[in-house]
Amino acid sequence: MWVSGGGGGGCGLGVPRATPAGRAARSRFPQRSLWRALRRASTRSHWHRVRLHCPPPSDPPTAPDDDDDGGGGGGQRLDLSKLQQRVRDLEASLRREQQTSAHNWRAGAREQQALMVFEDDTVRGFKYVDTELVVGSQSGEVRLIDLREHVLLKSLEPPVGVERQGRPGGVAGAETTALDFDGITAAVGYATGSLQCWFVRGSRGPTDWLTWPRAFFTPVTGVAVLPHNRVAAASLDGRLRVFPAEPPPPGALIVPTQPALDVDVQVPILSMQATDDYCLLGCLDGVVRAYSLRNGELVLQMDVHPSSGSAAGITSMYYEDEMQWLWTGSETGLLHGIDLSTSRVMHRFRAHRGAVKAIQANAARVVTCGVAPEPMTDSAMKTTMTTTRDEGARGEREEWNDPLSSARSETGDAERDGDRTESDDASRRAPAGDDAEALVGSSTFGLGSAAIRVWSRGDCRQLFELAGHSDTLSTIQFDDKKLISDGLGNVLIVHNFT
Repeated sequence: MWVSGGGGGGCGLGVPRATPAGRAARSRFPQRSLWRALRRASTRSHWHRVRLHCPPPSDPPTAPDDDDDGGGGGGQRLDLSKLQQRVRDLEASLRREQQTSAHNWRAGAREQQALMVFEDDTVRGFKYVDTELVVGSQSGEVRLIDLREHVLLKSLEPPVGVERQGRPGGVAGAETTALDFDGITAAVGYATGSLQCWFVRGSRGPTDWLTWPRAFFTPVTGVAVLPHNRVAAASLDGRLRVFPAEPPPPGALIVPTQPALDVDVQVPILSMQATDDYCLLGCLDGVVRAYSLRNGELVLQMDVHPSSGSAAGITSMYYEDEMQWLWTGSETGLLHGIDLSTSRVMHRFRAHRGAVKAIQANAARVVTCGVAPEPMTDSAMKTTMTTTRDEGARGEREEWNDPLSSARSETGDAERDGDRTESDDASRRAPAGDDAEALVGSSTFGLGSAAIRVWSRGDCRQLFELAGHSDTLSTIQFDDKKLISDGLGNVLIVHNFT
């Protein structure tokens, strides 16, 4: 018997007649799939084939118009095309922004904006990661700031027992002298020798800090947040120490922990840079020393001024991990760019008349900040470096797995008598040559002649200068879009290059 179905959904489907045998067959396969049950049932003689009416084939569905944003296949292809166009537009916009930023960096075109103004306090160092910035102060208070909203998120008081400078009953020396921040933990060193670790994130209880009130007997000159919950710190008395720094559990008694590593350098330390395994120290005798953070072993030392008549302290350093370069700035204003993979001084020029306080570099530029020198007599004036190299000082190369290990024990080993660095000629052409005045005095009332200078990395040519800073200028940090600096009293300035 042929039965004409009224639906148009399909054809050729075998439908069993509702007989007792059919009901028994269905109950016999409750766990089988529908397809297997129907196929098995179609072979039985008491099942009748039923043909459902199938409508004549119609024209295939047409794609919607270009203006149709429906959910069909054509609409999906149209949405994908729009998404690809948006991606191309964003990439083009990003390229234009990068080109504009690079041009403005070369020309010095920028917009200045006050990021934050502090009442009755002076900015003393900072460090930003992504959109958050940790800033120190003369009073010893440390603040966390949102860079996008320009708002204060929270703050950390100075260590207990340390009076705040500039406040009633305060004493001098409580200001922050060293600061590091990795986005989770901040390490802060003070002029009193105290050390604090601030857990901005990841604290397990109400107490989000650790304090070592007497970590050193002299001012802290460098700190670094290390992996595996450690903090490294160096001081003016020539000590390098590594402290364990884990967030305290709720309700635990917080006591200062003993250092896991204590190294006596025996020379005053003026600056510090740290990697995961090594710590670079810039010392008063003009020597850069590298110590292992695992066992405190001295693995490298470089005399940055082997031919100088007198040593010039290394007041600032910047290490480029990807390029294996080390930049050093001295108290006489000289800047050195050292390729540690070849042990050669690639750049050498005078960046400032006074001490170089901070350095940062990338593939296109080098940014330095320096202060004016203190008045000195001729007998007390530091000896500047000459282009003649001392061929007598020779050292031995030590082999290590780390990039730092490829450098010789002294930078004098890398240059022969009469050799010049790549930037010798460029430094003579730069406005801040050895015989040129390195700084333009500021006409701003109440500010000194400290300045920020931007140099082309390729030829060490000065691109522009930001003058008019006070002697408290100590920190710079930049990326492709902005440059942030202190040295303007209670104001933290952002220079926008986009």
